[in-house]
Parts: sequence; C-alpha cells; structure tokens
Amino acid sequence: MHYDVVASFVTPDGLQIPLLFHRIRARPNWGELKEDRWKQECERSAFPIVLKELKRLFPRLRMCIHLDALYATDANFTLLQELNMGYSIVRKAKVLKTVGEDCEGLEKFCPSVENHIEAGRFKIHQTIHFFNDIAYRGHKLSLVKLDESAEKKPSKRQAKVISKNSHWEWIIQQRLDSNNAREVATSSRIRWKQEEMFNDLQHHGFGICHDFNRAPTAQLIRTFLILIAYAITSILLHTKLGQAILTKRMTVTFMMERMFTDIIYIPAAILFNGKDPGQFRWATGPPIAFAC
Repeated sequence: MHYDVVASFVTPDGLQIPLLFHRIRARPNWGELKEDRWKQECERSAFPIVLKELKRLFPRLRMCIHLDALYATDANFTLLQELNMGYSIVRKAKVLKTVGEDCEGLEKFCPSVENHIEAGRFKIHQTIHFFNDIAYRGHKLSLVKLDESAEKKPSKRQAKVISKNSHWEWIIQQRLDSNNAREVATSSRIRWKQEEMFNDLQHHGFGICHDFNRAPTAQLIRTFLILIAYAITSILLHTKLGQAILTKRMTVTFMMERMFTDIIYIPAAILFNGKDPGQFRWATGPPIAFAC
C-alpha cells in the first residue's frame, strides 16, 4: 500500500506547480492501525524528509509552508525554525488546547481588526483577532483568528438572503499587529488551493486514482507524468501567455492532446540521437527542437 506526499508552489491566483514528490511505503508497525490513523502516521514520518529536501533543492528561496492541523506539533515547530522557514498551520479545537485557552482569555483585552468586503453577490464581514508570544513547550507562537459572516445579496429569482458564518485559526511564524493581521489571514487561506489540486487529480481528468499497475517503478513514473501534466495545465490556465493561447475553441484538453500528438510524430532521430539534451517548444505550427 502506497501513499504519496506532494509539496507544491502555490500562488494566490491559483497557479500550482508540484515541486517535490515523495512516496511512502508501509511499515510493519502501522499494520494494525485504522486507515485514517495510518494516513496520519505516514504523513508525519514524511514531513521531515520532504522539508529537508525542499531546503536542499532551494537553499536561497524564502518559503512559507502552509499546513493543516496534523502538523501543529512541538517537533515540527522546532524543525521549521531550524530550517529558517516561515509557516502557517491550521489550529483546530482539539489541537494545542492550552494555546487556544490562552487566546480565549486574552481575546477580551486584545484589539480586533474589522474588515468589510463585497465579492460578487456576497457581502462579507470579517473580524480578526491576533495574539503574540503564546507559550507552548519552549516556543513563542503567534496566532490569528478569523470570524467571517457572508451574506448573499437577494436576486430577482430568489429573494431570500442566504448567510453563512465561518471560523478559522492559524498558528503563524511572524509577529502580528493591526497592520498585517488582515494580510496574514488572507494569505493563510491559500492552502485550500492545494486541496483543490488533489480534487482535480482525482476527479477532473487526470485519473490518478485509477492505477491498476502494481509495479512500483511504473507507478512512480506514472505519478510523475501526471504531476507534470498538471503543472503544464496550471500554467496554461493561470498565465497571460497561456490565456492568450487558449481560446473558446481551444480548451485545455484539446491543447494537451495536440501536444501529445506532436510528441508521437516527432522523428526518432530528433528525440534520441542528439548529443545534448533537447528542449521542445510548441506553438501554432509543428514542434521545433532546440539543443541546450
């Protein structure tokens, strides 16, 4: 049984490029665990490996790592600090209870940031509370709380007003104040786009769930190819050049099929007989190979 961990570069507008892929093999001591618990254990064991590999591959790149509540542990805080990486980690009710209790006690004395937004047909009101220097096992943590109420404007077809209240909390590496709390809360929500990536890979044409091959090497190659295809698709959808190429008649699916067809009909001499690695570029005409 295999699980895959993927670290991706994510931007606010939705561009996602998988940077690092790590495959986990089952361990004998996980055999008796339930599936959810098994998944948690394998993710925790992979996290230090993935983080250190990211640092090795991109030693000069400043990173902010966005994580779910599973990673809010003393060991992970220490590791992130040692690697000099920023972080934004979800905090849930059952995670870091003492930190939550401290923030609840301080909330009466700390100022809040109020924010009003109109997004499409929604009126959104946000209340943001922030806390610094919360003690937890030798660490000084910062935490931001976001309470959001969204109210849908009435339409001609549906006169009812639909409202929704939401609450989120994140543990943040940087120090918070009234000037940056709103920006930090907004940027912390970027992790949801990573969840959208997994949904796309499973249900929107990439077929990552339908691997009937049991050969480990073949599985690995197949997953790499799917992630490369996803990165190309994301670039086409979220860059000005990609949007210029794609028209109403040329969908992403059509474009990917055309690229695959071009590769099939490239002469073998161009693909395999060159002295140096080749780079292939696509335009409206036939592909051209450039030595690099």
